[in-house]
Amino acid sequence: MAIEGLRRAPQHSNLHISDEVGAWLGALDRLGLMQDHDRVTQTMIADIDNLRLCGLVGEPYVYYPQAITFQGLIDGLDNGDFPRHAYPATDINHRVWGPGEHGERYSYHHLDQLSLEQAYADWAPQVRLAVYNTQATPKVDRLLHFSSLPFDAHSAAPGQRTQLEAIAETKLAYDSGHEGFFMTPLNTQAILTIALSRRLRRAKGETMPVSRAYFRDATLPRLYTDPLEPSQPRRFTEPPISLVGMVFSGAKGEMVLDWSRGTPKEDVGVGLSIAAVMNPRTI
Repeated sequence: MAIEGLRRAPQHSNLHISDEVGAWLGALDRLGLMQDHDRVTQTMIADIDNLRLCGLVGEPYVYYPQAITFQGLIDGLDNGDFPRHAYPATDINHRVWGPGEHGERYSYHHLDQLSLEQAYADWAPQVRLAVYNTQATPKVDRLLHFSSLPFDAHSAAPGQRTQLEAIAETKLAYDSGHEGFFMTPLNTQAILTIALSRRLRRAKGETMPVSRAYFRDATLPRLYTDPLEPSQPRRFTEPPISLVGMVFSGAKGEMVLDWSRGTPKEDVGVGLSIAAVMNPRTI
């Protein structure tokens, strides 16, 4: 399945946001991607219905890396009104995330390129599923998995399972047992698009994603210099400390982009995503 009726050029319209699908229509419109409202609605509902067959539960989100840019997501979150609340601007640690190029941080352009290099990124836009952790405690956001594990081998004790290994093992088991669907790690762009959709819903008391605990992005390259001590030289004679991009929502509902050490923490997890297999094509 695929979402049809989108375009790259902006077109603004007044959309009534009253439900989950309506919120996604509003998000696509705010990102300047809406062209054929009825066709987008029809194909989006078909995608969501198809995901009900994937065997897991979660939250749908729109996947369209060819057109939804990182800067566009930040602008969508920070500009314009929302039905119930005014939200603070996205809190960005510019030592780690930034619009300009820098050798030791994630530039927005680099993030866009990473999204396009992911498997199946050349597919047409579609609805994917951010998988819920049905075993999560009330203290941890249900979008998070494998908390209490170190992120990677640089932060693990000998023989200790890591979050990256847990993702790879879970993907292998899922993909082999669910024909027509495949699993990938959830990324920062997905978290931000979910945040934009939730802000456009009219549900009372809607919280932002990762309002409890913290999300590590398993699709990002690791950083090996401390953002708090950027002047310190690298010491290649000893194993580097692994750092990776982290996302969560603050006390007032603002989205926060920061960094996380790879050490195990009970409130720091990674995410999983499910997509339906389809043939590559363009809009």
